[in-house]
Amino acid sequence: MYGRVPLAWRNATSDLKRLRRAATGIGFAVVLILVQLGFMHAFLNSALHILQSFDGDLVIQSATRYQFSQRETFDRRRLYQAMGVPGVRSVAPVFLEWDASTWKSPISGKTHVIRVIGIDPDNPAISLPDATAPLTALKQPNTAMVDTLSRRFLETTAPNITTDLAGRTVHVVGTFEMGPDFVNDGNLVTSERNFLTYFHDSDVPGLRRDQIEYGVIKVAPGYKVAAVQAALRKALPPDVVVLTRDRVLQKEIDYQNNMSPTGPIFTIGTAIGFFVGILITYQILYTEISDRLHQYATLKAMGYRRRYLMGVIVIQSLLYGIAGFVPALLLALAVFSFVRLWMLLPMWITPSILATTLGLLTLMCASAGIIAARRALVVDPAEVF
Repeated sequence: MYGRVPLAWRNATSDLKRLRRAATGIGFAVVLILVQLGFMHAFLNSALHILQSFDGDLVIQSATRYQFSQRETFDRRRLYQAMGVPGVRSVAPVFLEWDASTWKSPISGKTHVIRVIGIDPDNPAISLPDATAPLTALKQPNTAMVDTLSRRFLETTAPNITTDLAGRTVHVVGTFEMGPDFVNDGNLVTSERNFLTYFHDSDVPGLRRDQIEYGVIKVAPGYKVAAVQAALRKALPPDVVVLTRDRVLQKEIDYQNNMSPTGPIFTIGTAIGFFVGILITYQILYTEISDRLHQYATLKAMGYRRRYLMGVIVIQSLLYGIAGFVPALLLALAVFSFVRLWMLLPMWITPSILATTLGLLTLMCASAGIIAARRALVVDPAEVF
C-alpha cells in the first residue's frame, strides 16, 4: 500500500494544470453534495423547531396525526381526563394557526401569513428561553410576542409594534427567537384567551375553544415516564395517542425523510452530485492514464501485478479528491453563511454532514479509479512497444 503512494503522488502532482482541473471538477461535485445535505438538514431542523420547544415529557395528539403541519385537533376534554391519571403533574394545551393568521407588516402595511402559537401563560407548553418579556405579559388583551428571526418582510423587529392580526389590533409585548421553516415565514406566540379571540370561528361555535392541536404533559417527580404513559393510554379514548417527546420528534423526522416530497428531493440531489463526481473523476483519470499508457505498460512488463497498478490509480483518484475537497468546503461555508443570513434557515456544516460528504467523496473517487484503471490493466506491453 505505502509503496504505491509515492508513484500516485508523483502522477497527481506532475501536471499542475490537470490537478487544478481535477480539483475544480471534483470540488463542484462536493459543493453540490454539501449544499444538498445542508438544505436537507436545515429543512428537517426548521420543521422540528416548535416540537423541540415542547416543555414536557409526554405529548397527547390526535390518533390520525402523521405530521406537525397537518391540522388534526382533538377534544380538549382529553386534557382534563389526563389530569386524573396518577403521576401527571401538569397538562398544557397548544393551539396552532397558520391559515387565517394574517399579519400586517407594521412599516410597509403589507399583509402576510404568520404562524401563531397559543399557550397558557400560567402553564406554558413550550419553552422560550430567549423571550424578552415574561409570558404573563400575554395575559393582557390583544397582546402577543413575535419571533425576531422571522423573515424580514414581516418586519417583526420594528420597535413598539402595534399592528393587525387576523383583522384585529395586536400589541407586541415581547420577542423571542425561533426562526422560520420552508413553509412558514415566522412565528407569533399569544395566550390561549387571545388566540381564541382572534381565531374563534363564528360559523362553528366552540371550534377552537374545544379543539386543540397538542397537549404537553409533565410527569410528577418519583414516577417513571413509561409507567405514566401506559396509564394514560388505558385511561384515554382511542381518538388520541400518548407519545414521548422523543417519539414525536422521531415521527416527524421519519415523515420528512421518507414521505415528505421535499426530503427525497434533497436525497436525489445528493445522489446526482455523487454520480456527477464519479463521471468527472473518471474522465480526468482516463485521460491521464491514456497519456501515461507507455509507463503503465512498462510496469506490467517489469512484472508489477494488476493489483499494484489499480492501487496506484485509486490512490491518485483519492489525492484528486482531497485537492478538490478543501476549496469546496470553503465555498460551501460561504454558501451556508449566505443562506443563514438571507433565508434565515439553520444551515450548518455539522459533523454528520461532514462525515457523510467525506464518505461519499471516498467512494466516488475510489469507484472512478477502479473503473478508469481498466484502461491500464488491459494494455498489452507488446502492442504498445
